[in-house]
Amino acid sequence: MRLVTIVSVVLFLVAPSAQPATPSERDAAAEFGARPTVAALRLSPDGKTVAYVSPTTAQGSMVYALSLAPGSKPRVVLTADGNPDRIQSCDWVSNDRLVCTVFFIVREQALMTLQYASRLVAIDANGGNPRMLSKRIGAYDRGVDFGSGQIIDWLPDQDGMVLMTRYTIPNDRIGSRVGSDKRGLGVESVDTRTLASTSVEPPNYSAISYISDGRGTVRIMGLDDVHRADYETGSISYEYRKKGSRAWQPLGKYDYVHHEGFEPVAVDPDLDLVYGLKKKDGRLALYTVALDGTLTENLVFARDDVDLDQLARIGRRQRVVGVSYATDYRSTHYFDATVEKLSS
Repeated sequence: MRLVTIVSVVLFLVAPSAQPATPSERDAAAEFGARPTVAALRLSPDGKTVAYVSPTTAQGSMVYALSLAPGSKPRVVLTADGNPDRIQSCDWVSNDRLVCTVFFIVREQALMTLQYASRLVAIDANGGNPRMLSKRIGAYDRGVDFGSGQIIDWLPDQDGMVLMTRYTIPNDRIGSRVGSDKRGLGVESVDTRTLASTSVEPPNYSAISYISDGRGTVRIMGLDDVHRADYETGSISYEYRKKGSRAWQPLGKYDYVHHEGFEPVAVDPDLDLVYGLKKKDGRLALYTVALDGTLTENLVFARDDVDLDQLARIGRRQRVVGVSYATDYRSTHYFDATVEKLSS
């Protein structure tokens, strides 16, 4: 995202207060338009607690944590009143801590338009120690980041740590030694409890995405192709790293306007390949490309009636076990034998 203006964005973490309203009598229209009572259900790593989002009044919502022990009652973790902050979803970063995506709509003053913005917030399952993981915008930063950054690796071997993308904005304040002219998307290892961070990939102005292997190693980077006049071309150049190497090598181009080319989605470190989507006979199919230097491409699964659009993953390392598609209803094709047997 190009940063061209300065907009003040304030995230309010509202203390839990009101409980969800319950209608005193049936209202068919209200029931038809009601939001789901339980959304974004997530199971903690130890399997003992679930977290979910439940609506309150208007656009408001609450995050609840519920122990699966008999007789347990849900407790409020986080709440947003919907004006303007709204809670999208939460995921567990440890057995007692969550990372939630909070989004809101702000008015972009220069263009006089409404702009979607989001932030990542970490909080204990009991509502304590809230921390904003997304980079804060300073008074001397030349621009604004509407995005929240993205967690690309949950680092299950490092309790409470995540690998996430962060956008760096230039801050070259005259007369200060803390300013920097660095700009672009990078990757940092972040402690969700203390916000202590370590740079893993330096900010890159052309970078728009990174993919980790689920073990803390960044293997793929997406670069936005632009004209000399700084206009986007509608395509992304992907680069990859071979195992044990820090050198980037070309993987291929993807045209996101016409969905042409190979779009990498997830890396399998054991098989040393990347899963991605590519058209076959006019429909998006699932392919793999080897990351050993050969770039050998193989078809995994395809349908001739619908596009494949989502990967099925399992575990905190987000191991790919299948692919999903929608006809009259959503279905998943599992190519992992163990998961397929369990499913059937």
